Amino acid sequence: MVQEDSLGPLDQAAVLQVVGRALVDAVPAGWHRIRFEFRGTVQIDGARLESIAADGSATRHSVPKVAMREFDKLRAAMYQPDTGAWFTARYSIERTGDYTIEFDYDNEPDFTPQLTAGAYALDFQHYPRDEQHTPEWLRDRLREAQAD
Repeated sequence: MVQEDSLGPLDQAAVLQVVGRALVDAVPAGWHRIRFEFRGTVQIDGARLESIAADGSATRHSVPKVAMREFDKLRAAMYQPDTGAWFTARYSIERTGDYTIEFDYDNEPDFTPQLTAGAYALDFQHYPRDEQHTPEWLRDRLREAQAD
C-alpha cells in the first residue's frame, strides 16, 4: 500500500528549500542556527523547531504547517521497499545558509507520549521492510500489535 509519489534528488532539494524558507520565516531575527526535527508514521507525526542564539541558548517556536505537510510528503516519497521509510528527520540550517539533513530509518522516534504498537504496525503495512532493515525495537512493536 505504498504511495507512488517519487521525488528525485532535485525535487527533494526543492522541498528542503521550501521548508527551509518557512523555518527561517518562523523564527525571529538574530538566530545563529535553526534546528527542525520531524517524527512521523503514516498516521501520526510531530515536530520541534528551535532557534539557537550565538551564545548557545535555544528557543522553541511554532512549526509552520508547510513544514509538516512537506515532510509528510517527503517521507512517503523517500520510501524504499527493502529499507522502509525513515521515522525521524533532523534538518539544521546555519546562519551562512549551509544546511544538513539526516534521515533516521532505524531508531524509535521520540514521541511523547510514545506511540502504540498498533501505530507502528499500521506504518509497517504501508511501508514494509525486509528483515535485515527491521530494527529490534520495531520487531517488538509488531509482535505486541499481533498479540493484541
